[in-house]
Amino acid sequence: MTEEEQEKLLERHANELAEIFDSVQILASGVRPDGSTFRLYNGSGNFFSRSGMCHEFIEAERAQQIARQLKKLE
Repeated sequence: MTEEEQEKLLERHANELAEIFDSVQILASGVRPDGSTFRLYNGSGNFFSRSGMCHEFIEAERAQQIARQLKKLE
């Protein structure tokens, strides 16, 4: 599947989810045949809500990573 096809897939699913949810944000990454990484994202709904969800996700993941690392030190 090409990156363009993948982008269209994300857009289609974001639009489908937007029929159910107020705000949707999809983040995805992949590796090209040359080994480089690419990212795709698509969203629907209120920008501020989507942005807030992304920030909350990052902070929650960061806290979980720190907790896991601290647990390894015990």
